[in-house]
Amino acid sequence: MLRSMFGLDLRSLALMRVALAALILWDLALATEHLRAFYTDEGVVPRSLVFGYHYPPFRLHLLSGAASFEGLLFAVEAACAVALLLGWRTRIATVLCFVLLVSRQTRNELVLFGPDLVLRIILFWAVFLPLGERWSLDAVRKRLPLPALADDRYLGWPACAISPSSVSSMSSTV
Repeated sequence: MLRSMFGLDLRSLALMRVALAALILWDLALATEHLRAFYTDEGVVPRSLVFGYHYPPFRLHLLSGAASFEGLLFAVEAACAVALLLGWRTRIATVLCFVLLVSRQTRNELVLFGPDLVLRIILFWAVFLPLGERWSLDAVRKRLPLPALADDRYLGWPACAISPSSVSSMSSTV
Protein backbone atom coordinates (compact mmCIF):
# COMPACT_ATOMS: atom_id res chain seq x y z
CA MET A 1 0.00 0.00 0.00
CA LEU A 2 2.86 2.41 0.83
CA ARG A 3 4.54 1.68 -2.48
CA SER A 4 1.40 2.58 -4.39
CA MET A 5 0.74 5.68 -2.27
CA PHE A 6 4.21 7.17 -1.97
CA GLY A 7 6.26 5.28 -4.56
CA LEU A 8 7.61 7.23 -7.51
CA ASP A 9 8.01 5.74 -10.96
CA LEU A 10 11.67 5.84 -12.01
CA ARG A 11 10.68 6.93 -15.51
CA SER A 12 8.82 9.90 -14.04
CA LEU A 13 11.92 10.77 -12.05
CA ALA A 14 13.90 10.72 -15.30
CA LEU A 15 11.42 13.16 -16.82
CA MET A 16 11.69 15.28 -13.68
CA ARG A 17 15.48 15.33 -14.10
CA VAL A 18 15.16 16.54 -17.70
CA ALA A 19 12.56 19.15 -16.75
CA LEU A 20 14.68 20.48 -13.87
CA ALA A 21 17.73 20.77 -16.10
CA ALA A 22 15.69 22.55 -18.78
CA LEU A 23 14.30 24.98 -16.19
CA ILE A 24 17.77 25.74 -14.87
CA LEU A 25 19.07 26.37 -18.40
CA TRP A 26 16.08 28.59 -19.21
CA ASP A 27 16.51 30.52 -15.94
CA LEU A 28 20.21 30.97 -16.70
CA ALA A 29 19.43 32.23 -20.20
CA LEU A 30 17.06 34.84 -18.75
CA ALA A 31 19.58 35.84 -16.07
CA THR A 32 22.41 36.12 -18.60
CA GLU A 33 20.59 38.92 -20.41
CA HIS A 34 20.99 41.09 -17.31
CA LEU A 35 24.25 39.72 -15.92
CA ARG A 36 25.95 43.12 -15.47
CA ALA A 37 22.87 44.86 -14.08
CA PHE A 38 21.90 42.26 -11.48
CA TYR A 39 24.99 40.17 -10.65
CA THR A 40 28.03 42.48 -10.70
CA ASP A 41 29.30 45.36 -8.59
CA GLU A 42 28.53 47.68 -11.52
CA GLY A 43 24.83 46.87 -11.21
CA VAL A 44 21.97 47.82 -8.90
CA VAL A 45 23.12 45.66 -5.96
CA PRO A 46 26.88 45.75 -5.37
CA ARG A 47 28.35 43.12 -3.07
CA SER A 48 28.89 45.69 -0.30
CA LEU A 49 25.10 45.88 0.14
CA VAL A 50 24.70 42.10 0.27
CA PHE A 51 27.41 41.30 2.84
CA GLY A 52 25.32 42.49 5.79
CA TYR A 53 22.68 39.79 5.36
CA HIS A 54 22.78 36.18 6.55
CA TYR A 55 22.95 33.75 3.64
CA PRO A 56 23.85 30.11 3.08
CA PRO A 57 27.56 29.24 3.40
CA PHE A 58 27.99 28.62 -0.34
CA ARG A 59 27.94 32.20 -1.62
CA LEU A 60 30.12 31.66 -4.66
CA HIS A 61 28.60 34.58 -6.56
CA LEU A 62 29.78 36.95 -3.84
CA LEU A 63 33.47 36.04 -4.22
CA SER A 64 33.93 38.62 -6.98
CA GLY A 65 31.89 41.42 -8.49
CA ALA A 66 33.47 41.21 -11.94
CA ALA A 67 31.34 40.36 -14.95
CA SER A 68 33.91 37.84 -16.20
CA PHE A 69 33.79 35.92 -12.91
CA GLU A 70 29.98 35.90 -12.96
CA GLY A 71 30.06 34.72 -16.56
CA LEU A 72 32.36 31.88 -15.56
CA LEU A 73 29.98 30.83 -12.75
CA PHE A 74 27.05 31.00 -15.17
CA ALA A 75 28.97 28.77 -17.61
CA VAL A 76 29.78 26.26 -14.85
CA GLU A 77 26.13 26.20 -13.80
CA ALA A 78 25.07 25.65 -17.43
CA ALA A 79 27.57 22.77 -17.75
CA CYS A 80 26.20 21.19 -14.56
CA ALA A 81 22.64 21.58 -15.88
CA VAL A 82 23.63 19.88 -19.16
CA ALA A 83 25.20 17.04 -17.13
CA LEU A 84 21.93 16.77 -15.20
CA LEU A 85 19.95 16.81 -18.45
CA LEU A 86 21.99 13.92 -19.84
CA GLY A 87 22.10 12.08 -16.53
CA TRP A 88 25.89 12.06 -16.32
CA ARG A 89 27.09 11.75 -12.71
CA THR A 90 23.54 12.68 -11.82
CA ARG A 91 23.88 12.99 -8.04
CA ILE A 92 26.97 15.20 -8.26
CA ALA A 93 25.40 17.29 -11.04
CA THR A 94 22.24 17.76 -8.95
CA VAL A 95 24.22 18.88 -5.89
CA LEU A 96 26.31 21.30 -7.97
CA CYS A 97 23.19 22.68 -9.68
CA PHE A 98 21.59 23.22 -6.27
CA VAL A 99 24.65 24.95 -4.82
CA LEU A 100 25.13 27.20 -7.85
CA LEU A 101 21.43 28.03 -8.09
CA VAL A 102 21.19 29.01 -4.41
CA SER A 103 24.39 31.02 -4.73
CA ARG A 104 23.04 32.87 -7.78
CA GLN A 105 19.66 33.46 -6.15
CA THR A 106 21.19 34.85 -2.96
CA ARG A 107 23.42 37.23 -4.95
CA ASN A 108 20.45 39.47 -5.70
CA GLU A 109 17.15 38.66 -4.04
CA LEU A 110 15.45 41.62 -5.70
CA VAL A 111 15.06 39.64 -8.92
CA LEU A 112 13.46 36.59 -7.27
CA PHE A 113 9.82 35.62 -7.16
CA GLY A 114 7.83 32.58 -6.01
CA PRO A 115 8.76 30.05 -8.72
CA ASP A 116 12.48 30.64 -8.04
CA LEU A 117 12.02 29.43 -4.49
CA VAL A 118 9.93 26.46 -5.63
CA LEU A 119 12.72 25.50 -8.05
CA ARG A 120 15.21 25.70 -5.18
CA ILE A 121 13.09 23.45 -2.94
CA ILE A 122 12.41 20.86 -5.65
CA LEU A 123 16.10 20.81 -6.58
CA PHE A 124 16.98 20.26 -2.92
CA TRP A 125 14.72 17.19 -2.72
CA ALA A 126 15.97 15.99 -6.09
CA VAL A 127 19.43 15.58 -4.56
CA PHE A 128 18.07 12.63 -2.57
CA LEU A 129 16.11 10.98 -5.38
CA PRO A 130 17.48 8.41 -7.86
CA LEU A 131 17.11 10.68 -10.89
CA GLY A 132 19.73 8.84 -12.91
CA GLU A 133 18.26 5.34 -12.73
CA ARG A 134 16.43 5.55 -16.05
CA TRP A 135 17.08 7.22 -19.41
CA SER A 136 20.49 8.55 -18.42
CA LEU A 137 24.16 8.10 -19.14
CA ASP A 138 24.53 6.78 -15.58
CA ALA A 139 22.06 3.97 -16.32
CA VAL A 140 23.94 3.11 -19.53
CA ARG A 141 27.26 3.19 -17.68
CA LYS A 142 25.95 0.88 -14.94
CA ARG A 143 24.19 -1.29 -17.54
CA LEU A 144 21.15 -1.50 -15.32
CA PRO A 145 18.66 -4.15 -16.41
CA LEU A 146 15.19 -2.76 -16.93
CA PRO A 147 12.90 -4.48 -14.43
CA ALA A 148 9.26 -5.31 -14.98
CA LEU A 149 6.90 -2.38 -14.68
CA ALA A 150 5.75 -3.51 -11.21
CA ASP A 151 9.33 -3.15 -9.89
CA ASP A 152 9.93 0.20 -11.57
CA ARG A 153 9.06 2.26 -8.50
CA TYR A 154 11.23 3.95 -5.91
CA LEU A 155 10.10 4.12 -2.30
CA GLY A 156 12.16 6.04 0.24
CA TRP A 157 11.83 8.99 2.57
CA PRO A 158 12.55 11.52 -0.23
CA ALA A 159 9.72 9.95 -2.25
CA CYS A 160 7.38 10.52 0.69
CA ALA A 161 8.36 14.19 0.80
CA ILE A 162 7.87 14.87 -2.90
CA SER A 163 5.15 12.40 -3.92
CA PRO A 164 1.89 13.80 -5.28
CA SER A 165 -0.12 12.33 -2.36
CA SER A 166 1.94 14.17 0.24
CA VAL A 167 1.95 17.41 -1.75
CA SER A 168 -1.83 17.34 -2.19
CA SER A 169 -2.36 16.64 1.50
CA MET A 170 -0.07 19.57 2.41
CA SER A 171 -1.88 21.94 0.07
CA SER A 172 -5.26 20.97 1.48
CA THR A 173 -4.15 21.86 5.02
CA VAL A 174 -2.84 25.28 4.01
